[in-house]
Amino acid sequence: MLEGIIKNNSIIVSKQNIKIKLIESLRKDTFLNLKFMSLDELRDKCTFQYDEQTIYYLMDKYKYNYDVAVRLINNLYYVEEREYEEVKLRNLVSLKKELKDHKLLYESPMFVESLKNYNIIIYNYGKLNKYNSNFIGFLKDMTDVNIINDEKKEIKENIIYEFNTLEEEVVYVAEKISTLIDNGVDINKIKICGINDEYKNTILRIFKLYNLPIIIDDSNIYGTKISRVFFENLESDINKTIANFKNNIDLRNQNNKVIYNKIIDIINKYVWCDDFLKIRQMLIHDFKNTKINNSKIDNEIEIIDEIESIENDNYIFLMSFNQGIIPKTAKDEDYLNDKEKNILRIDTTNDINKYNLEKWLYDIKHTNNLTITYKKNGSVGEQYLSSLNDYLNYKIERKHISYSCYSDLFNKIELTKGIDDLIKYNKHEEVLDVLYNNYRDLDYFSYDNKFSGISRDKLKKYLHNNLILSYSAINNFY
Repeated sequence: MLEGIIKNNSIIVSKQNIKIKLIESLRKDTFLNLKFMSLDELRDKCTFQYDEQTIYYLMDKYKYNYDVAVRLINNLYYVEEREYEEVKLRNLVSLKKELKDHKLLYESPMFVESLKNYNIIIYNYGKLNKYNSNFIGFLKDMTDVNIINDEKKEIKENIIYEFNTLEEEVVYVAEKISTLIDNGVDINKIKICGINDEYKNTILRIFKLYNLPIIIDDSNIYGTKISRVFFENLESDINKTIANFKNNIDLRNQNNKVIYNKIIDIINKYVWCDDFLKIRQMLIHDFKNTKINNSKIDNEIEIIDEIESIENDNYIFLMSFNQGIIPKTAKDEDYLNDKEKNILRIDTTNDINKYNLEKWLYDIKHTNNLTITYKKNGSVGEQYLSSLNDYLNYKIERKHISYSCYSDLFNKIELTKGIDDLIKYNKHEEVLDVLYNNYRDLDYFSYDNKFSGISRDKLKKYLHNNLILSYSAINNFY
């Protein structure tokens, strides 16, 4: 990676997934004074930072909702303290001054001064937008800045696999992943990219049939019963709230305890607040953005948002390669319109779309072991291949999965569907004979509603080896 390049007193600017790998690879250089930051973190340190008090000030004084307040604050990074002809830009300058006067934008002039003593390495950030390019120009005026991007070999040819439905696409990916694992590939080196909410339930259902472990999106704590109890007991005085809250939940239950600790972490961000009823909307926002279990476990297939910076020995499945999904298309709907963005020398809508296009093309062309799939029909109707292929010119190969080589349960479900079609519509698919000959023991018309028992090991795991019930709950549990 950066062996032989990093000097003492360096600030390494990288994305989070790269940062973790860098720290592991540099552990032997224990005597080097190094700082690790993202580009956004470095920008905030050099300009200003804000917190919950800043957001609350705008919500309380101007009656903005949470998202509008945050959007306004983030736009303050782009304006300079000077006169603008445009009313919106003048208002942003005025708001920035107001927040500074109330000491709600936290500047770090000593940090900016200290940059003179550091060598800055911006590592594997790829193509930069206008704002970040201008910001790096500001850094170069103060100290040495090295921009390093690892060279990757271009993959000139690939295949895009076409499927009639979303479910067929998911089944194909499950089959390919099962084949990789069967051939000895470490499951932790298998990644899926490109999926959205449309895919969530189907992936969870199909992957369960294949016994493929995957966590797509952990639930947030706002949707839990313990969260409802908290808001039912919310008072101005947070100490009273916590006391009443604790009396109405069972902290001997491990799941409750985990959520309770996350709630306390959220509350601790608002120690400055003397009336918690006033920040109810902010608390709800934090609850909705706090996952119940936000840690990755070993031996599971990982969902990723982008394919850049993935190591060459990983296997990537880029799904939903459909128009409007990859890449997403920006519209001139931001708080600052394109005319105002031009004045501030930041990316316009066209710049953003061009940037996204070029980034995806580069990442796709320079990623090893990449499988690309798309569907012709989804939950919203007919869908089309991404226009990226106008530039890639990859071959399209239509695929259809008739039966599984890895999941008997999937095959039995497909067999029952085939028998349904034969009986109801006299529709006889060729694969029906193959499946029927292999699963003759399938009791098509049978149904047994008797309780078949619960695995003792699964029950222990669900209860965290600790079942505690109140007197009144024993009857319900029984």
